[in-house]
Amino acid sequence: MVIIDGRKIYEQPACCGQCPFLFDYSTHMTPAKGPLPCTLFNEMHRYMTTPPRRCQKLFKKAFEYFNDSGIDLSIVKNQNKEQ
Repeated sequence: MVIIDGRKIYEQPACCGQCPFLFDYSTHMTPAKGPLPCTLFNEMHRYMTTPPRRCQKLFKKAFEYFNDSGIDLSIVKNQNKEQ
């Protein structure tokens, strides 16, 4: 299990709709038609699209590290922004 920004992730998402950071307004199982906000990068993403390259790299590195070490991994977003 990998924890990224306080959310538990058990496997690498194949599309944005499987990502726990995509905020889905619906309460039923049908995917939304328009873009939805991604809370990790503050962008709009479509439900069935392939995750952006930076998301794929983040998940891939996190799960590679987890599989190599065997311990739980927590990744926290840096809130300090240098100006």
